[in-house]
Amino acid sequence: DQFRQALSVSGGEDMEEAGAAELLMHYISITWKLLAAFVPPAHYGGGWYCFWIALSVVGVITALINDLASIFGCLVGLEDPVTAITVVALGT
Repeated sequence: DQFRQALSVSGGEDMEEAGAAELLMHYISITWKLLAAFVPPAHYGGGWYCFWIALSVVGVITALINDLASIFGCLVGLEDPVTAITVVALGT
């Protein structure tokens, strides 16, 4: 059910009723929606499965942002502390 909602526009509403902005945002964010769909519902295992898998997903996203910011800083010629303050901190 989570994957069906992630793949559908507007969480399952009719695609014919979706506007251009909704379709654009759906196609831009489909990767993140699918990644979030791997987190199980909170009622499994008393919520512990959800907690640990969500924490792992946040760790993966943090590592990805760190790598992208590092590459951007290297391309632009910024030092790591400046890149951390301008790119990573502004994104939080």
